[in-house]
Amino acid sequence: MAKNNAAAKTQAEELAYAAAHPPTPNAPAPASNVGRPTGGDEWKTPGAPGGGTSGGGMPGSLTGGDYYQTPGAPGGGNAGAGPGPGPYPPGTSLDNPPPTTSAPPPGGGGGAGGGAGGGGDTTTPAISYNTAIEIIDAALQVVGLDPTQVATSGIDVGQTLAQFFWSQIQSAGLTDSTAIGDMVTSLLPATGQFIVAFPGYQDALKNGYVRTVAQYVSAEEGITATMLQGGIPKDLITPTTVGNLISNGVSVNEVAARVNQGYDAVQNAPAEVQNYFAQEFGAQGPQALATVFLNPHIDDLTLNKMLAGAQVRGAAAASNLTISQGLSQRLADQGQTYMSAQAKFQQITNQAGLFEQTVGEHSSQTPVPGTENMNTPLSASDQGVGAAFGTNANDVQQVHQAALARQNEFRGTGGASSTQAEGYSGLSVAKSS
Repeated sequence: MAKNNAAAKTQAEELAYAAAHPPTPNAPAPASNVGRPTGGDEWKTPGAPGGGTSGGGMPGSLTGGDYYQTPGAPGGGNAGAGPGPGPYPPGTSLDNPPPTTSAPPPGGGGGAGGGAGGGGDTTTPAISYNTAIEIIDAALQVVGLDPTQVATSGIDVGQTLAQFFWSQIQSAGLTDSTAIGDMVTSLLPATGQFIVAFPGYQDALKNGYVRTVAQYVSAEEGITATMLQGGIPKDLITPTTVGNLISNGVSVNEVAARVNQGYDAVQNAPAEVQNYFAQEFGAQGPQALATVFLNPHIDDLTLNKMLAGAQVRGAAAASNLTISQGLSQRLADQGQTYMSAQAKFQQITNQAGLFEQTVGEHSSQTPVPGTENMNTPLSASDQGVGAAFGTNANDVQQVHQAALARQNEFRGTGGASSTQAEGYSGLSVAKSS
């Protein structure tokens, strides 16, 4: 048997051969052909080298449900065999055989050995469906979406999230869990399920209030929890309401302030405050009230002014005084609260006698230069409020005149002392100013 004289293949040649001759999965390797001598009758023609063919490697075995995980073993082609007898001296034939004492010449060389067997398929293993679904579910848990819900809009309309992302994995040939997770995060905002659950995301992203899905979801969860804890009617705690707040830049802390210092403050305010707030801003009932304070187009400063004005006006009503919305707002802008305003309004009420003048009293008052409406009856809700809160110098002077007139009346009739007369708010304000 002749030796195999084929040169060893380089690694590059082996890879090139494997690429050009991929094995069929699960197919057995083709048997290596043995080199056969060709030609070479026993007397005349030397044998030609046999032609061995390359053996075929077995494909990678199927393990764990994934294709091609184990490389196949290389096939081994056998060396060609069979020497043909070499030529005898010229003229030798069956009729003229060589001498029996002569040794036959050497035979021809054996056929060439078979080529190296093909290696097993080393293609990157594909990912199984179950493994992919586990990765998809983990990514969806961050936003709380159901992978089995069918989309009615978006890029996955008519599909569940599991179906859509599995098709994307197959199409892109993804096998790495990190790459799959990144793909899910990237495409998720365009799915119908996400758009329904988080309708404010695109506007919030465009307006620069969030940069990632995670930031939006965090804000959504925080605002929702704040609204629930603050007693906001559940009908208002919707993805749309929350999304409007986020997309207009209202933070979790700002929502907390609106709920706790606005909505809750009115809900627990005296009836007079609630009534005026409802009248002035159309907030009749808890839901309408919450709608006002959760309106992202009304800034915090305006909401605070609205509430403060209603509190001052409600405090006046509690003392049976009626003041205008404009005046109540001016007093609120000065820093008056329900409690501070109530104290002043109560003082005016306690001194009601000063504003119950007789015709003789107000006609006999000494005019004060530069004042308006001199020698006219005073009103607790008008001049009385202006004097008590110091909002109008004329009111202060008029109340001062009335207090002096009442003081003189008391002295003439032996009534109240000057000290008692000075207890009237108008006189006190005049003295302290």
